[in-house]
Amino acid sequence: MRLLAIISSLLLPLCTVQAQPWVMSLPDAIERAQKTSLDYEKNRNEWINNYWAFRMHQASLRPRLTFRGDLPDLSRTIVPVIQNDGTETFRARSLASSFAEMALEQPLVPTGGTFFVSSQLSRIDVLSPINTTSYLAYPVVVGIRQPLWGYNHLLWQQRIEPLRYEESRRRFDESMEMIAVKTTELFFNTLLAQKSLEIATLNYKNADTLYSIARARFDLGKISEVELLEIELYYLNSRNARDLAQYEYNYHLLQLKNYLRLEEDTDLQLEVPDWLPSLRVDAQMALEQARQNRAKALNIQRRLLEAEREIARARAERGFRADLYLSFGLSKSAPTLYESYRKVQDQERFRLSLEIPILDWGRGRARIKTALANYHLTKTEAEIEQNEFEQEVILQVQRWNIYSEQIRYAQRAWEVARKRYEIAWQRFRSGQIQLTDLNIAKQEQNEAQRQYLSSLQNLWSAYFVLRMLTLYDFERHRIIEYEVHEE
Repeated sequence: MRLLAIISSLLLPLCTVQAQPWVMSLPDAIERAQKTSLDYEKNRNEWINNYWAFRMHQASLRPRLTFRGDLPDLSRTIVPVIQNDGTETFRARSLASSFAEMALEQPLVPTGGTFFVSSQLSRIDVLSPINTTSYLAYPVVVGIRQPLWGYNHLLWQQRIEPLRYEESRRRFDESMEMIAVKTTELFFNTLLAQKSLEIATLNYKNADTLYSIARARFDLGKISEVELLEIELYYLNSRNARDLAQYEYNYHLLQLKNYLRLEEDTDLQLEVPDWLPSLRVDAQMALEQARQNRAKALNIQRRLLEAEREIARARAERGFRADLYLSFGLSKSAPTLYESYRKVQDQERFRLSLEIPILDWGRGRARIKTALANYHLTKTEAEIEQNEFEQEVILQVQRWNIYSEQIRYAQRAWEVARKRYEIAWQRFRSGQIQLTDLNIAKQEQNEAQRQYLSSLQNLWSAYFVLRMLTLYDFERHRIIEYEVHEE
């Protein structure tokens, strides 16, 4: 029994510590949301997808070593055979062939062609009607495949893909700030409901105390039944207000927990954030940061390049096109593998393929006109989006500067209303004022608290929205960048 008592005394403080609520601040909630929320997982997976797409683009511009082969290719067929007198007859033939090639290819970005070096070996085994074996070796072949006056897709990819990658990286940074904005909204909605519940609970306790005092006074004949009924109605309304505040708090708390991916039974207590540092943001400076840091600028630049690419493609595919193939190598055919690599002979190959459109009924011209129209449309849309974006940044700076001034007045109003209600409550208990005056003081206090918390929410939301629009930390004076580890 003594041992059990000692163990219980040791475990009791641990149980007490575990029972303490989790006091969470706004920075804590934002940090957790930016690590565990489903929005973070979604944004992270999008960035990883874009990251590997860019890696694939980079890999496509590097040398590629490839092995190709048919090991073996067996066939037993009846084929026509030309006789000595010029006639043909059908004969059965069994054949086994093998082919192997090792090729090294390098894309040529400036020209859009491909440089290659390869080595090939072929073997043919005729199984019937006569059993023979022969080899054909290409020890080395060097060549180039080059389109002439055509569309260079490699060059356009080299210009567009880095922009696409950088755009996706900045978009990820913006999405992280957007998580902060959303978390701030959920946090303050819950905090406002939490404070409303605390006030409603306190009002209910005061009303319960007041109702008990009123019944005692009524029994002593010091107040009338009308006054007692008025106080009872005040008590019932306070109770209903507490129950409604409890529901609102549970609703917003559940939303916050779901977004932060917390267990439903987590005992969470939110902490009222402090004021933000007094920052006076210059609109022109914020606009410059937004132009430099946001993904929008890169998005506009990329879309214009893509529109120019389609114009170049349409013009290249409309007119004269030519493909050049040039190779030089060594080759030898022999009945044995050893002989096929001795006394090799050189071989050259040159091919120029032409395609000249003669009559296409205006198809090529229409494609060019469509591409040009799309380019001008994209340019106009980009200008409109740029103007709207800059206007949004300027308005957000103005919003922030206004909210940073209003918060001081809102806090002072709450302090005054809270002090006034405390005085009104004491005066009502002593019988100096009526219940109506107490209700007015209570409503003013509740409204002042809501106004203060709403002003605080507006201030923090405006701060994170401004960070998202500019990707700039005005407090620490640095560009906002988040790290993400690719899989």
